[in-house]
Amino acid sequence: MLLQLAQFGNRRHLIRLLAAFQHGEKYYLIFPFAKCDLKEYFRRIDPRRQDRSKHIVWMLGQLHGLANGLKHIHEHTDDTLHPDTLGRAPKTGYHHDLKPENLLLFDELQDTLEGLEAEYGRILMSDFGLGKVRDQIDGSGTKSIQGSPVYAAPEAGVKNQERRQARPYDIWSFGCIMLEIIVWLKEGSSGLEEFADRRLRNFFLLLERRLLMPSRSGPIDYQAPQVTTEGYYCCDEEGDIKLRGEVVDQVKLLGKQVRDQGENNPMIMLLNLVVDCLEIDPKKRPKAPELAERLQLIYERGGKMTEDFFTD
Repeated sequence: MLLQLAQFGNRRHLIRLLAAFQHGEKYYLIFPFAKCDLKEYFRRIDPRRQDRSKHIVWMLGQLHGLANGLKHIHEHTDDTLHPDTLGRAPKTGYHHDLKPENLLLFDELQDTLEGLEAEYGRILMSDFGLGKVRDQIDGSGTKSIQGSPVYAAPEAGVKNQERRQARPYDIWSFGCIMLEIIVWLKEGSSGLEEFADRRLRNFFLLLERRLLMPSRSGPIDYQAPQVTTEGYYCCDEEGDIKLRGEVVDQVKLLGKQVRDQGENNPMIMLLNLVVDCLEIDPKKRPKAPELAERLQLIYERGGKMTEDFFTD
């Protein structure tokens, strides 16, 4: 997939394949060396002990860049007039395993890092092992969805004859990651662990009360209502799919902790975007171009903030 993406130009927030070679019967890929992944960064850094406002603006910029990278994967239409691509069908693709472990932080790249990136680094999207690029006329659907169970979208377990939409799946995963970033910015790694623990504790509580059935593979199955232990959605005994109560409560709590409650506040806008990305119906989620556009506006407004984003 990385070789296919390379045909459409370099993107600042997508990992670049440096080289590939075969030794015996094994194949090897060489990538730039990362400082750590985002999950490890959550553990190492407590933004509350630093200049949190500056950290937030940097992270908003990274989210905007990653959304542009996702747009590049989902919508291969911007380079189709290049002489080298004339006559080819427009391309579309999906990542299908977006999670903090696949977002890598670099403090040194071939590009010169400037501004806040020179201080904090740049986050690149990596691990395209489950991703694919297709001709747009073939669609982006897939019947084999195998991403991380925690960040899996509800439609991953639907059993029907229709081709499931792969690109909305990425948007759901991106929404989960954005929510975790906000929790981390507000409460640090301890708050992030508590958020996961609440989802886990409630899973076993509902299991004990027999209000749900456990899932071995991760995604829910409409014909056997299930939820994952730490996932973001649940399916009750009647088969209705919904956001888990802990996720809804977390979004509401964060909204109350934002210093300025105006609808144009960048953090309120970001929380609203999270909610839109976590729509149960995949057709109602924003597409990657809208995601990138909204994050650009959020980033621009965040850069103009003169006080802390949160009340404490």
